[in-house]
This record gives sequence, structure tokens and C-alpha cells, in this order.
Amino acid sequence: MIESMLSDAVRSLSESVSVLGDIQELQPLVYQRAIRLEHKCLELLTLQQPVASDLRRIAAVLKVNQELSSISKLAVEIAVNASHFNSSSYSLVTTELEQMAYQSVKSVSESVEAYIRADESRACNAFEIRGHITKQYAAVLDALKQAVKQDADAVVEATYLLECARAISLLVDFSSNIAAHVYYLKHGRILPRRQRVA
Repeated sequence: MIESMLSDAVRSLSESVSVLGDIQELQPLVYQRAIRLEHKCLELLTLQQPVASDLRRIAAVLKVNQELSSISKLAVEIAVNASHFNSSSYSLVTTELEQMAYQSVKSVSESVEAYIRADESRACNAFEIRGHITKQYAAVLDALKQAVKQDADAVVEATYLLECARAISLLVDFSSNIAAHVYYLKHGRILPRRQRVA
């Protein structure tokens, strides 16, 4: 459901289609599922007296649940901001944003699959995408600065684009956190951010 929300939000960047209502309708369902999962984890902790490896699994589930909830909120944020700008005004920037967005969706998919399958190589793919997105984010910021210098009236639209870029950049951070839980489950320790590279 969250990947679908994210894909719809990304689609709204390139197409003049408003998906905001659809995405906002799904938000309460995501929230309800997150709460149910959290309650189930707490129930397991209190009633089952899990051993260390089970505790790691439960802790990881709680953290991944939190990361996915944050991703769903960012999907809404992207759709809200995308509804406020005309992609033709900043075609170069929106093209770069679209590429960032599609890469971020791929990163989320890779990290979720890595977590489900306990696959460290897929987790590394998510880390690699994060590196690319960081570079693209810097390029988008530079392009927006240049656009605003050339046309001061473009500040409002540039701000919405900047917010979309920021949200997309945060998506891969959350995705990277999910991928890091694969390492945590296998090795029993948290992978520091500086080591989250492919």
C-alpha cells in the first residue's frame, strides 16, 4: 500500500494529475495498520518472553514500521507540493526531480525486499541509490537557485519544487534505515550511517 502511495505521488510530479485525494484516503489505513502491528509486537514482548534474536526481530519490525509510516507521510507531502506547480515552467528541474523520485521508489522497494528476504546485497542496492540521490538533490538545488536568480517571480513555485526534492531525499534516508535493519538482524548491531554505502 505504501509503495502504491509513493508511486502515485511520483506520478503526480510528471503528469498533471491530482492524486492527492487518493493518497490522503489511504493515510488513515496506513496509520491503523501501523498501530495494529505495534500492538502485536508489544503483545509478543509481554506474553511470549522472547529470546535475544526474537527481541531483535521485534525491535526491527517496530523500527521498519515507523520508517514506512514516515514514507507514507512523505508521499502525501510530495503529492501536496506537486499539486502547486506547473511542470512546464521548470522542465529541467522537474525532469531531474522525476528521476530522483523514481530512484527513491526503487530504493524503497529494494530496502523492503531486502528486509523481507534478509538479503544484504539488496540492502547495499538501497545504500547505493541513496548516494545517487544525494548528488541529484544537490543538482536540483543548484538549478532552483539559478532559476530564482533569473526570475524572482518564480520563488513560490521553486519553493514547492524544493519541498518535493527535500521529501524525495528524505525518502531514501528512511529507505536506507530499513535496509540497515537487515544488517542489524544478521549481525546484532546497528550499521553506522557512514558505513551505509554500497
